[in-house]
Amino acid sequence: MNVLTVALVLSILDSRLERSATLYTRSLQYQATHDALTGLPNRYLLTDRLCHAIERGARAKTRFALYFIDLDAFKVINDSMGHTIGDQLLKAIADRLRQTMRKEDTIARLGGDEFVVLVEELPASGAAAHVAEKLLGAFKADIALGTTRIRASASIGISLYPDDGTTIDALLSHADAAMYGAKTGGRNAYRFFEEAMNIASKRTADIQQGLHRAIASGQLLLQFQPKWDCRHRTLLGAEALVRWQHPELGLVSPAEFIPVAEQSGQIIAIDLWVVEQVCQELVAWLAAGLTPIRVAVNLSRINFRSATLVDDITRITDRHGIDRSAMMFEITESVAMENAEETKRTIDRLQQAGFDLAIDDFGTGYSSLSYLQQFSVRQLKVDRMFVNSLSPSDTKGTSVVAAIINLAHALNMDVVAEGGETESQLAILESLSCDEMQGYLLAKPLPGADFADLLLQAGRVDALAMPAA
Repeated sequence: MNVLTVALVLSILDSRLERSATLYTRSLQYQATHDALTGLPNRYLLTDRLCHAIERGARAKTRFALYFIDLDAFKVINDSMGHTIGDQLLKAIADRLRQTMRKEDTIARLGGDEFVVLVEELPASGAAAHVAEKLLGAFKADIALGTTRIRASASIGISLYPDDGTTIDALLSHADAAMYGAKTGGRNAYRFFEEAMNIASKRTADIQQGLHRAIASGQLLLQFQPKWDCRHRTLLGAEALVRWQHPELGLVSPAEFIPVAEQSGQIIAIDLWVVEQVCQELVAWLAAGLTPIRVAVNLSRINFRSATLVDDITRITDRHGIDRSAMMFEITESVAMENAEETKRTIDRLQQAGFDLAIDDFGTGYSSLSYLQQFSVRQLKVDRMFVNSLSPSDTKGTSVVAAIINLAHALNMDVVAEGGETESQLAILESLSCDEMQGYLLAKPLPGADFADLLLQAGRVDALAMPAA
């Protein structure tokens, strides 16, 4: 082989090596700047593009919008259907967002179920809201994943440059705060950032951090609201309600900390703590010779969809030697109808394990009568909104409650009325053959010891008279 041939071969090899190195470098660059699951830009590339957008906006005096998107109840889907379905859903949503937005817009995945969309050069003041409507619209149609169909929704927070910040951190944190505002306001919505959200966001962060210590340090408290028989005016049971006495924030309302716990996943530990505490109280009441009663415990959306729910509960009740019929679990109507087929399977498993169930807040959601019949739960709880509207002069309100009671009885379900704040409302409920009632007029939620005193007033017999209406 002569020198010329050797030189030619080396030249070809060098060219191939150069191309390979170039392709390898490009591959590394892509991996460093894109999300492995969805192929969308990652946080690093989003930060770079935000930096350039801020520079262009400062020079040209233009505005742009940042959309922080968080999927609603993604953890429930991930836990109940598995991570494979969860990953497929994230990829499908990434595709939906690509189809919805322009090529020049940046769609990034920060991680988990969080996406960010950057839209530059907004043409008019109302354009940001129009884009938000388009983004929400991307979630309207069900997402088909093989034989599974999922209805997803999202909460979206919006920050505007330069109105809501002129730095990357400010714009991202403000869009994040606005997203939490949309989520706590009911989900499946969008919100623009407002300065007050900074305060709310800090409060949310304080609550989330405090919840980590709440159980271990004994800050959570349990109260029991009595449930009364409408006809015989006797005490039938109670609903267990969790309260939080924070050392610095004071008494934190469940309406405030429960949504935060659901969002963070801390609600799982709280739910199981409640079951544990109820078992301890039931054991103590029985040991004191008090009347056996049934206590209702609320289950969160996340726990109800957990594959280990029945095992977790039975392990606690069995450890305490509790008769499973002494405990009932409540789920809201919206949770029940979120995935009706899965709901029925979970209800069946709980009933087979010996637990009764109730559907709470009935009348506020969109129940299917066919599914309601299939669920075969023990109780329907009429939402207090309907009960509080009862009055002798409001025939429409009475007719609605009467219809719910008649429907439940036709399906062999008992009816519990929540609310009942006046004597006339109690009288109407009794005339409509409502089975049970609970409300502040009859008794406020009581600590365990005070509820034991209420039982003790019966003289340790089978019935305790309710105050006459």
